[in-house]
Amino acid sequence: MMGLISPTPRRGLATALLLLSAAAFSPALAQEAAPAAAPAPQAETKPADAKPADAKPADAKPDAPQWKEQAALDLLKAATDKIAAAKTLSVTIESERPVATTLGQFVTKLEETDITLSRPERFRAKVRSGENKVEYLYDGDSLVLFDKNTNLYARLKVGGDVAAMLQKAAETSAIQFAAAEFLLPDPYAVLTEGLANAYVVGPSLVDGDMTVQAVYAAPGLEWQLWVDPDTDLPVRYQVTHLDEPGLPTYVARFSDWDLKEKAGPGEFTFKVPKGAVEIGLLPAAKAE
Repeated sequence: MMGLISPTPRRGLATALLLLSAAAFSPALAQEAAPAAAPAPQAETKPADAKPADAKPADAKPDAPQWKEQAALDLLKAATDKIAAAKTLSVTIESERPVATTLGQFVTKLEETDITLSRPERFRAKVRSGENKVEYLYDGDSLVLFDKNTNLYARLKVGGDVAAMLQKAAETSAIQFAAAEFLLPDPYAVLTEGLANAYVVGPSLVDGDMTVQAVYAAPGLEWQLWVDPDTDLPVRYQVTHLDEPGLPTYVARFSDWDLKEKAGPGEFTFKVPKGAVEIGLLPAAKAE
């Protein structure tokens, strides 16, 4: 039986949010939109110098208000579920990462990373930063780092899926990949852990294209996500570390999403180039 084909392009969750939100949505508006709390009962009269047993010190900071808008959670879940459901994928990520100098300033490190993933245990990343070109290959057994400019390579024995590789690489040698949280088996669970605030800002232009912007916060972190309304996929991701000096902010821009990448198993296996020399990896404490 022949099915019906809609003449209109597919509209995802982000499109629906764009249509529902013509104006920017601020935290202040969110507070006003929240259900009103029941009026507090009349306090009992007490002596002026009396203090409740659980009174906080005068200099204690007030508890931060919490507001989690379902639309912001739905926007995040639609994006992350779509990525997690892909058995294979490729994406290009342009990232900006602040690096502290000995003079107390931050220098912005720019990188471009082409990532290819074949679940559950194959991963490839081609990272370009200035004149540096480093390729990372994981075949389910070992992660290999290959510096094309120097013809040097290093090997880290891992074993397991891509999530296990990402964790061990970060813990043992401070190797971290741009926006790696989106490549985990359940990105939504990771990104919402400890989440205190989440709300939709509204429509936002990124490189001339319309997106939906949402803001999230967890202890020590504030982060924002911009989502393509037609694909429900991330376009931009920004994280500010509130507990670190200078409030460093990390930015990642996604492009060329392909959730049906056709990379074969051989593309994740390292073949030692002629004349290449193997070296060891620095431990995480020295690599950072």
